[in-house]
Amino acid sequence: MEKLAPGRFLIHPWSEDGDGNYKFHLNVRVINDSGEPESLDLQIEWDDPEYMECRDYVLLGKGEQWEFCQARLSGTISTVQLTIPPGEWFIALHPVYDLESFQKDCQHAVSIGLEDKVIGVSQGGRNIIALSCGMQEAPAIFVVSRLHPYETAGSWCVSEILNLLCDEAHSSGPLVSKFRFVVVPMPNPDGVASGCCKLSQRGGTDLCHEGAAPGDMAGEALARLLTAVKPMAYLDLHGWMYRNHDGLSWSHDTERDALVGKLSGDPVFSKEWRGSSWAKKPDRLGDFFMRASRDHGAISFIVSPSWFGRDVSQMRHFGRAMLKAICEVVDT
Repeated sequence: MEKLAPGRFLIHPWSEDGDGNYKFHLNVRVINDSGEPESLDLQIEWDDPEYMECRDYVLLGKGEQWEFCQARLSGTISTVQLTIPPGEWFIALHPVYDLESFQKDCQHAVSIGLEDKVIGVSQGGRNIIALSCGMQEAPAIFVVSRLHPYETAGSWCVSEILNLLCDEAHSSGPLVSKFRFVVVPMPNPDGVASGCCKLSQRGGTDLCHEGAAPGDMAGEALARLLTAVKPMAYLDLHGWMYRNHDGLSWSHDTERDALVGKLSGDPVFSKEWRGSSWAKKPDRLGDFFMRASRDHGAISFIVSPSWFGRDVSQMRHFGRAMLKAICEVVDT
């Protein structure tokens, strides 16, 4: 970050491996202690020409309230003029969901009745937590999010999935009477803490595609849990940088079609799906999606919702509706 002049800054977003496909991590804290709104002229040098059409805005806010702010594009630079209210705020492309948010969600879920278990620790010594509910002997649905650190959409979806499971556990609802749910909301705390885009650290592991192979402590913990649970369904929630598409990869064509059909009438799911069957992709030993499908026969989905045009409440709805639809699909 460079200060060019009073009220004018240049930011160079960091990518731990230089992969432009994942270089969307922007999370800047700004503090206005003047007591009055202040102007901020912000330039963002992405140093990546391929995806600039998706970087013509920033979000200003905190918690669940974010303002869309249009930016001007010139080459690989986004420029935006902001008015910063008094107090502490964040500038981001995706609404921020950090380790503190995760801890609050876990504490709330446990207070309602979900079980929590430390399944391992990361390379950096941070606990990997799994939350669960439902009958032990019931068919299991395994949910994971935030394998890629910058993809906060997955975390907001899972935050609402935990709310849904809290409602179910509190009222002995129909879902927990049929299924056992195992949720790992934050398997990559090191990557989130260090501001990575894709990996667990600089030179670290891509947990989504490499974590099931030996070598990373968080990945090994997640792999052990997956083997112990032997899920009938697997949902891996990510994020998507594009405007008009949501990402979807799947293991079973029939169940994919059924899932899309169940969600098609919901306006939150109005974007076109883009993706493919994972059976058409190269087999990778360390890929959790493939491990769930190949080793346990799980009906598996990788879902990547796009933030553009959605707020936090809509992303929460996305997560709740997605899990309910998957439960309906696997229950038929």
